[in-house]
Amino acid sequence: MKEPPKLSAGDYFSLLYTVTRAVGTLTFATLTGWSRGDDCPRDYKRHVIYSTCRTLFAHLSVKQMQALQPTTSAGYTAFAKKQKFDPEIVELDDGALGCFMGPKTAKKTLVWFHGGGYTFPAADPHWAMLWDFMELAKKNDEQLRVMVLEYELTPHGYYPLQLKQAVAGIKHLLDSGLKPSQILFGGDSAGGNLAAALIGHLSHPHPSVSPISISSNLGGALLVSPWASFTQERESWKKNFKKDALVPVTVKLWSDNFMVKSPVDNWNQPAEAPADWWRDIKVDNVAIVGGENEVLIDDIRELAEKMKVHNPTLEYLEAPSEAHDSIVMDRSFGFKDELASEQFIHKWSESLDPTAAGGPAIELATFAGPESSNGGRYKDRERDARQSQRRLLKLQELAERDNEMKFSHSIQFNAVPDWSSNYISYSNLKKLIYTLEKQINRPVGETQPQDEEHTSLLGVTLDPDTTFKRMLDSELDKVCSFYRLKELEIFGELDQLLKDVEAYKVDTRDVDMDEVVEVENRRKTVRSNSIFNVPFRRRRRASTMSVSLEEPEGEDDSDSDAEDNAAMLRKPTTSNRPRSKSTWNTDGSDHSALAESREDLRAPDSPVFLRRRPSLAMELEASDPGHLSSLYDSGINLKKRIISTYVSLCELKSFIQLNHTGFKKAAKKYDKVCNRDIRKDYMEKSVNPSYPFQEKTMFHLDENIARVEKAYAEVVTKGDQSMARRELRLHLREHVVWERNTVWREMIGIERKAQAANFGIRQTLLGGVQDPSKARLQGDREAIDTKEIVTPVGRYRCPKWLFSGTLFTLLAILAVFLVLLYVPIMKSPEQQNCLAMLIFVSLLWATEVIPLFVTSLLIPFLVVVLRIMRSDDKPHHRLNSKDATKAVFAAMWTPVIMLLLGGFTIAAALSKYHIAKMMATFVLSKAGTKARNVLITNMFVGMFLSMWISNVAAPVLCFSIIQPILRNLPSDSNMSKALILGIALASNIGGAASPIASPQNIIALQNMKPPPSWGIWFFIALPVCILSIILIWLLLVVSFKPGKGTTIVPIRPMKDKLNGVQYFIILVTLITIVLWCASHQLESVFGDMGVIAIIPLVLFFGTGILTKEDFNNFLWTIIILAAGGLSLGRAVSSSGLLHSIARGITERVDNLSIYGVLVVFAALVLVVATFISHTVAALIILPLVAQVGESMKEPHPNLLVMGAALMCSAAMGLPTSGFPNMTAIMMEVPETGVRYLRVQHFLTRGVPASVITFAIVITVGYGLMMAAGL
Repeated sequence: MKEPPKLSAGDYFSLLYTVTRAVGTLTFATLTGWSRGDDCPRDYKRHVIYSTCRTLFAHLSVKQMQALQPTTSAGYTAFAKKQKFDPEIVELDDGALGCFMGPKTAKKTLVWFHGGGYTFPAADPHWAMLWDFMELAKKNDEQLRVMVLEYELTPHGYYPLQLKQAVAGIKHLLDSGLKPSQILFGGDSAGGNLAAALIGHLSHPHPSVSPISISSNLGGALLVSPWASFTQERESWKKNFKKDALVPVTVKLWSDNFMVKSPVDNWNQPAEAPADWWRDIKVDNVAIVGGENEVLIDDIRELAEKMKVHNPTLEYLEAPSEAHDSIVMDRSFGFKDELASEQFIHKWSESLDPTAAGGPAIELATFAGPESSNGGRYKDRERDARQSQRRLLKLQELAERDNEMKFSHSIQFNAVPDWSSNYISYSNLKKLIYTLEKQINRPVGETQPQDEEHTSLLGVTLDPDTTFKRMLDSELDKVCSFYRLKELEIFGELDQLLKDVEAYKVDTRDVDMDEVVEVENRRKTVRSNSIFNVPFRRRRRASTMSVSLEEPEGEDDSDSDAEDNAAMLRKPTTSNRPRSKSTWNTDGSDHSALAESREDLRAPDSPVFLRRRPSLAMELEASDPGHLSSLYDSGINLKKRIISTYVSLCELKSFIQLNHTGFKKAAKKYDKVCNRDIRKDYMEKSVNPSYPFQEKTMFHLDENIARVEKAYAEVVTKGDQSMARRELRLHLREHVVWERNTVWREMIGIERKAQAANFGIRQTLLGGVQDPSKARLQGDREAIDTKEIVTPVGRYRCPKWLFSGTLFTLLAILAVFLVLLYVPIMKSPEQQNCLAMLIFVSLLWATEVIPLFVTSLLIPFLVVVLRIMRSDDKPHHRLNSKDATKAVFAAMWTPVIMLLLGGFTIAAALSKYHIAKMMATFVLSKAGTKARNVLITNMFVGMFLSMWISNVAAPVLCFSIIQPILRNLPSDSNMSKALILGIALASNIGGAASPIASPQNIIALQNMKPPPSWGIWFFIALPVCILSIILIWLLLVVSFKPGKGTTIVPIRPMKDKLNGVQYFIILVTLITIVLWCASHQLESVFGDMGVIAIIPLVLFFGTGILTKEDFNNFLWTIIILAAGGLSLGRAVSSSGLLHSIARGITERVDNLSIYGVLVVFAALVLVVATFISHTVAALIILPLVAQVGESMKEPHPNLLVMGAALMCSAAMGLPTSGFPNMTAIMMEVPETGVRYLRVQHFLTRGVPASVITFAIVITVGYGLMMAAGL
């Protein structure tokens, strides 16, 4: 159908009647929808729209349906204009058209068959969905090209014409040079029917359709709500009739138009085909998704069941509460809510590796049989997996944080794209390593692995070393074979090139090529000024990519300027110009870097070129122009070929280096994970003797590179080989090097949103959602930011944030603030204003309607504007704005902030150079395999790490260390739960163990006069922490019983020896800690602990151990939060409000002893810090506690502050109580995406653990604090 049909007058009358009926249905559904039954959609709006659509579908004719929409190609052209790209429509065989989107250089191409009952053309949501696919690939540093097939619609075309056109589309891509594994296809609704027919045709060619000959499987297929059967006999047609927009009578009409008189068969009704029909399908990565509420769901499930019999890796999802083709139809109706099917499809598209040859790559919900048809169980799993999928990937990345992990990325970015399939398959080797690890650690007597999909393909009875070496040998053969062929090809090209260079030297022996270039320029300039020539020529943009090896030799660019070609034969005289990735284009169209020095080359004092004689130029100009042009063109083409050969040789050298590193790292990883020792032996006996890795091979390669450099010097730079080398290297791609990360950079996607924050469901006014389950992920549609309001006078669209709970909360807080400002409560205006500000910022911190650090930045503004601060000298007077500004900003940057920065610096250095991990793995390796011992050892390691790298970073590092244990435990093992929860609780406790372990301790030091030494802190905190961890360990052992039937894989220490840099870091850290411990004795020298913290900052950053990027990746939100809290404490104290409140509280607790006051405040802090951030609780409560302590008859302010600070870290009863808990609840089983822990685990273990710690603080802690003289 080349254009929509035109309607007659009768058609318009019929259309008017149908619209009238639809309006009636709309009105009726709107009025009665509130009392709809369970057989209708749960969503009211969907109920109304689906009811209206059923009326439209039932009464609109096919002609009317097609007349109301543009054709597929017209819709594509309009979308291209909207997205500002040039439309590309290709005519295919059998009358089909291919509408292309995306770059031609993409390694994957998706062919999409649109839905619409073979009656409707592609709609706008189709284009939007496919555009999202390309954007998702782009965000993942990949490229995807899409071809939408415009097939013939009914009744103009009928079966099997559409299948013929689909085959034509696939053949077109194969003929264009794509490998089968680079081609994906899919379709929705009727397009899903066509995709299923194509899958069947690949294995069982249709007798009326030409077969497709392919050497390997196609890359993937996606079927969205496929129209799997025309029978309408299954139960879902009746059960879901009112839940869907499709009407059986209309669907029957569409199928009749499609089939005409053709018989039903396995191609057009895939759900009716037997299971054996799908035995040998020639497609990898097949995924099917349907809606739980659609009338076709029983047909779709039947198709999935049959296909999965012989294709167990097939992925299938029944999206909860979704109707037919929701990703298209719901978007057409204007619904913008998140769809499980959309997430499933994005995961499928995201999982397709552009370098993979095929095979399943995603771990979503595998089909579980009819009992899962309600989708409930999968719904929970999908929701949980979606909430923290990104965080899971980050944690898995941390688990492989050393160089082996980075190497897979190094191959990806440094490999020659055209050779990608011939490099070592490092990722596959890693998968095999983990499979062998499970085989090695399987308990005696267990004959089958827990997950059959992870069974080694090489057989479970073989020795693991034999199995792994066999895989390495296979990879080695692949690499060696490819290298020999490529070396033969490139060296042959080099020999021919050097012969041509020698011939060129002979031809130009008596000719000054500089003069030839100038003469050619003059001649071409005269020709370009001819009235017969086009006056303007479009210059091509210079390529920024590496040289293409497929460039035809000798090809010239007719569009390039003459002077640009001339520049290729001239030598630049400047050697210190900035380096760019590529300043050369294979077609010679742009050579700006070489053209910069043209005038210098003509200078009489040029050191390389001879002085020109005017007569010589005239002689050459009068000579044979054909001979000069031939020399000129030969020079241009030779330079191109030299550069291309040089790039090829360097790529060949890189191929050797990358693969040698790959074999070394793969063997090292196997030794590390499986506790073997094969690396040295395998490298010496197998890898190093292989031809590509022999010393003579590399020597011969370097020798040929030098020959190319010499040839370039002879042709271009007049013998200057140093200049030739510099110019040739400009055309090489830069090698991507993966640097070590600090723990702060590794966690940048988590901590910047987490520490000192309550992980509640928050949404900023104009920003994004803070709840991870609602955050926009890659591939998600941009959420609509307006809401339609219906009023008696019309419909209006308003920003959504005007109706959000966040705004109402903020308005309520502002109202409280204004009331407190103007309702007199305190005697003096500065105290009145300070009370209003204190409650205002406390509510902002507690509710997080704006980010925590933003609230901290607001404090100095309010202090100055409200004139809260008073002079220090009596009689007190209100400071003016200028004096208040100086005072409040002086309070924000104190030695306490420097102490915080010093702690961050030590944590960064210890994590970046793996010192913390080496110490932790050494200790854990001594724990053995007894579950109880492993649990308590991990808990103490978590506490110890929290002391020095903060309780923010410690749990992430610990969770990465225990990955080998978790991998080899059943997913529902109680040991896994106990281990993860134990590390989280221990890290919380460890947050109190040292002054730099958590921000609340820094705030406590600021409120203690004088601040205690590190020795006193350790004297009090360490016994409290150790006793708490022992009792919590007993709680976990009793409640989880982790030792029952559990086999533990021992943690192995890192085998790397400490180097000089690591010794230096340890020495500086120890010196800093010793100085901190002796800070009181050294006050006359350093003045404060914050000054001592400058030592690691200067030594680590000054020597380059840490970089500017590491400094930028500090948790500056925490630092600003702490600085704001310090300014708040200064303001509350200066205004006199703190003294007034403390006096009032003191009067009420006057009859209590210091112990009673400690119990009251410890309980208060425990409750508050459980529900809000530990740091925020400390900011609000600790200044008040200190003032109350000072006001008592027997003042013990430091004792109360210390006790309250310990209780801040002990609040751990909820997943949101501190960062360790939040990190723990994000831990998931990699194979299923199911979380190890649930909220009830924190309630049933975290709350008792908090109470246990509370009891220890008010007993043992109180005694120690009294003994220390606090």
